[in-house]
Amino acid sequence: MKHYILFYSILFGLGLLLGFLQVDLILSFIIILLFGLLFVGITFHPILITKNVEKTENYLMNNKKNPVYHLYYAISNKLDNEVEDAMARALAKYKRPNKVAIFQVIYSMYHDDLDKAKQYVEFIPQKNYQLYYYASILIEENNLDDATIAAKELRASEWMKSIILGEIELKQENQNEAKQYIQKAFDKTRGMQRYSIYKHYQELLEK
Repeated sequence: MKHYILFYSILFGLGLLLGFLQVDLILSFIIILLFGLLFVGITFHPILITKNVEKTENYLMNNKKNPVYHLYYAISNKLDNEVEDAMARALAKYKRPNKVAIFQVIYSMYHDDLDKAKQYVEFIPQKNYQLYYYASILIEENNLDDATIAAKELRASEWMKSIILGEIELKQENQNEAKQYIQKAFDKTRGMQRYSIYKHYQELLEK
């Protein structure tokens, strides 16, 4: 919230300054647009752009008031008590089924409750994420053939496809092949996705 107050305050001040200096309207619009893009880039760099997992972790730790960031951090670090707290706050904040579906799937899989995960996976609105978690459930059920078929359908997301194929190799105890897939996914991601992959597969990646 403080970030947004600061943003709008600076934006307002910038608008007044440009008006006082009688800067051309189109040029003023371009300057304000560039400032907005710069602000967004700086603000969300740790969760969207950076490849530095420590920066992402620090950002998540410092923004636990946001239940989504808190849930992401708690699950990535297997902090059971914090997972419960963050999940409760996320469900209190977001009510629409398509909003909470992905939280419910992640939470259910964290607790190895595959039946509950399957109930919510179909409500995930983003097709790639729906297919990704569906394939993850299939792997946990040892249905590796169908999981492989699902992975091949993840054409729009190479990192998701690589994670699924890596998990399939892990189930078959093929450590070297699994590491290649997981490393490929890690290399292709940034921000929170990269952080999550690193925390989940840290031991494998550092072998």
